[in-house]
Amino acid sequence: MLKIGTIAWLLCFVSCVHGSDGVAVETHSGAVAQYTVTIFDNLGGARVRACFNGVAFARLVPMSSSASSQLQSASIDGIPLEIHDGRILLNEPSRHACVNYETQFKPSRFRLGDSSAVLSQSQWLWRPEPLP
Repeated sequence: MLKIGTIAWLLCFVSCVHGSDGVAVETHSGAVAQYTVTIFDNLGGARVRACFNGVAFARLVPMSSSASSQLQSASIDGIPLEIHDGRILLNEPSRHACVNYETQFKPSRFRLGDSSAVLSQSQWLWRPEPLP
């Protein structure tokens, strides 16, 4: 089975190539995580919808602490969530939730070529804490 860290690279590749296509990942615990990533037209950030089923978590944390300051907003069903030190705090722990959030990209983490874009998943991936 694939782990969320391994699939994050694939998700970034899929999101960069296909825009808002989503890919579901089943972890070893039977939990399912699905990230749908939409890159902004100006390539300055992303809108992410992260849905979790069977994952008990109380917050989402950035894959890399360097992205903490790039988090712009987070919500569930249009209700804003508290953000503390780059962490998205749920109002109450949940096993089934879809969290929407927006990030900005640091220019040093984003490269454009003639026909391609390379972006580290650490710029858009927030994961459940604790990990399943």
